[in-house]
Amino acid sequence: MLEDAVVGVWGAKKAGMRAVGVTTTHAAEALQEADLVVESLLDISVDEIVHLLLD
Repeated sequence: MLEDAVVGVWGAKKAGMRAVGVTTTHAAEALQEADLVVESLLDISVDEIVHLLLD
């Protein structure tokens, strides 16, 4: 799941999902529970998302 909200990351993790935190509305520190934190969706490739999902 791609999330820019702290509660979205929390919800994804609580549901057993992988989460990518995007720092559009919150600092990276606030999204630290995400599996990966990026500043922009341009900073992550499709291959990285697939790898994250398959791990």
